Amino acid sequence: MLNESLRDKLYELRAELWDFRMKRDMASLMLIQNRLNDIFNESKCKQLIYTENTDKMFFGVYVDPVIPIEEITDLLMGDDNYIVKEYYVELDSKLFDSKLTMDEITACVIQNVGCMVADSKPMKKAKDQLDLYLSSEGTTLKLTESVHYLNLLAFGIKDAMRKMTSMFYMHPGDIGIYDSLMSDLDMLTSAQTAIMKLRSEGKINTDMIEAPIVVLSFIVRLYNDILKFRVDAMDTIDEAIKLSPSKYEKKELKGIKERLARIDDSSILEDTTGKSMKGLRASIENKFHKYKRGAIQGYEDDFYEIQFQYNNMETQEDALLLIHQINSRMSVIQDYLENEKLNQMDRKRFQKLYDDYNELRMKISKSRIYQNKTRLYVNYGYDD
Repeated sequence: MLNESLRDKLYELRAELWDFRMKRDMASLMLIQNRLNDIFNESKCKQLIYTENTDKMFFGVYVDPVIPIEEITDLLMGDDNYIVKEYYVELDSKLFDSKLTMDEITACVIQNVGCMVADSKPMKKAKDQLDLYLSSEGTTLKLTESVHYLNLLAFGIKDAMRKMTSMFYMHPGDIGIYDSLMSDLDMLTSAQTAIMKLRSEGKINTDMIEAPIVVLSFIVRLYNDILKFRVDAMDTIDEAIKLSPSKYEKKELKGIKERLARIDDSSILEDTTGKSMKGLRASIENKFHKYKRGAIQGYEDDFYEIQFQYNNMETQEDALLLIHQINSRMSVIQDYLENEKLNQMDRKRFQKLYDDYNELRMKISKSRIYQNKTRLYVNYGYDD
């Protein structure tokens, strides 16, 4: 049951969104930001902006999570959960110029923000998509200590997190895996009717909805082989900047393009890297080398443990966890094979271990999971 304190805060947010709808002023915008921080008090909205969107695609509410770059390798390779503690929000003028009621607009804001910061599901679901993509492509995620590479990877993960939490990217007739949050806030019906109205107004075209894996898979291909795909990627990013309705997304894309332009020019990196960036690079390098030194110990024993768990897995979650553990280990082993000076015996040993892990990964990805009797797959689109 919704407690009175939270109910009052939601009513206040509704009133502040109404004021902003009428006035479109900065003062009302600041009140909305403060109210979000009251409602989701374990996370912080660092900035809330409004974009007059007249000629681009509808985006409604854009939530941009903050992911510490120095932690991205640990987050993606490890098993720890990650809950978004800081984020940015951008509001689309088309949301306020729609036929939505204030209850429905409030539900849109609450759903998109709340589902990003309420728990660890956004990062978990993005990691699942990443692991399934790596498995389907028969590849691994290369290890790197480059700030520029890691920023690129962080963008792909954040894009997947946003698309897997936003109600504007959900399958028709479904608010997705986050029904419980909106139900607990007594806002599920308003969220569902908002989606129906936005579709009827043509603001959301389900045929144009982009699956969470699309941008992430592009980013991973680029990340794993930047020098090969860099020039074409910069052209693609230019097009994305032109088409994007979001100021936050444009800013990130421009930053990525600049980093791609610098990535193989060490002189530019030295000249343009300030003291804070040098500190960040040192922090990442220390984490990176510490991770590599300790990670590979015990991987042979791990293989037999993961193989045992494979023989006894019962659910899709079991399979996803095993694929994630295998991907992490394969990345480290590949890095050893490519970058460490190994004698012939060790090289043969680690190559066999890599091949064994890869074979086991293929078996898991092709297995029928008892819980839902379906094969694991990367969802590149939406089922009918």
